[in-house]
Formats: sequence, C-alpha cells, structure tokens
Amino acid sequence: MSVCHSVNGIPGYDTRDPKTILCLFSERRPRPRLTTRDEDAAIITAIKSNPFSNAVAIREALHLEVCAQTVRSRLYEAGIQHRVPAIKERLTDQHRTGRLQFAQQYVGEDLEFWSREVFTDEKTFASTNQDTTGPTYTR
Repeated sequence: MSVCHSVNGIPGYDTRDPKTILCLFSERRPRPRLTTRDEDAAIITAIKSNPFSNAVAIREALHLEVCAQTVRSRLYEAGIQHRVPAIKERLTDQHRTGRLQFAQQYVGEDLEFWSREVFTDEKTFASTNQDTTGPTYTR
C-alpha cells in the first residue's frame, strides 16, 4: 500500500513512523452507538407523551447515561425537531377597549353580514420580512 499524502509539518506526529502515516490516512470507523433500540424508543415515547419537555428532562427522567445532545440526535433521527414558538404581542388596555367598541358597534348585525367576514385565531402575521428569534427546523 502506498501513501501519496505528505504529513510534513503536522505537529505532534512522528512522520518517519509508518504506523503514524497509516493511522493518519486510514478510514474512520463510526463511533459506537451509546443508546440501545429500547432506549431510543423510550426517548421517542417520552417526547410524544410530553411534547413541551426538553432533552435534559428526558435524559434525567429515563436515567440515561448519555449527554443531552445524544437525546436530541435520537429525536432528530426519528423526525422530531425542536421548534421555537412564535412570540405574540400582549394585549394592552387600548387593544381591549378597541375590541369592546368593535363588538358593541356590530352587535346587532345579522348572519349575512358576518358571513362576509374572515376571522383568524392563534396565528401572527407580519408584513415585513423579519428574521426568526430562534432556531427553526423543518422536515
């Protein structure tokens, strides 16, 4: 086997030793998996039963001897990604007063009037292209 790569200038390595040269350019072996299939299934079950939990809480609840990043990796492998919820504006007294005035103004309108209106709930829309405040992962 001939090695055509130069290892000169790499500090800390004896470039005259053939074992060092082979070690530097041999294929990497994957790290051993730190969780079993049963532990992976338990992680997925835990997040499905409590979707507002986090990797640290799951690791502690299941008494796993792995870091939180390993738990996050198992969730990602299962297609479960962490998302940051949108931040909504809090209603001020001015908002509440405006809503009450709107309701009082249109309290007597009939069904046909309201059939032409569109109401939304639980969604915040922005007319500008704003950057997200945290990580957002998509499938």
